[in-house]
Amino acid sequence: MAEEMAIEADGLVEHFGETRAVDGLDLRIPTGSVYGVLGPNGAGKTTAIRVLATLLLPTAGSARVFGHDVMAEAEQVRSENALMGMSMMVLFPLTFISNVFVPPETLPTFLEALVDVNPITFLVTAMRGLIHGGEVTEEIAIVLAISAALVAVFGPLTVRAYRRHA
Repeated sequence: MAEEMAIEADGLVEHFGETRAVDGLDLRIPTGSVYGVLGPNGAGKTTAIRVLATLLLPTAGSARVFGHDVMAEAEQVRSENALMGMSMMVLFPLTFISNVFVPPETLPTFLEALVDVNPITFLVTAMRGLIHGGEVTEEIAIVLAISAALVAVFGPLTVRAYRRHA
């Protein structure tokens, strides 16, 4: 039995005028896998992701996300589940600009300032406090307030922008 693919691309091409941003991309990502997209600036990484997210139509080739063609079935590709997957593009950077992996004081000053206001930092601080039996009411309240504000502001904007490309 063939393995189910989360993402498939065959000969994917995307042009911007004379510039060939994506040049014949062939890709197979099995369901349940985690992949990173690495390459130098201008290699076409963001363009390929935008095509897979149905934000751009490919110049040539084909692509499918969970079996749905990105051109013919864009609405199914832009389902709620797909939107949740795309949200990971926001969560990963937030995780790395937090106190999850390193103490903030070891970071450059400009990053330390970002860490201090990052909601994930408050969450991690609260979890560490709970593990060590400390009082974390303030951190949990801050996390809930920031989360509610982010959802209230960016939730509708994200869905609207995502749906507009139908």
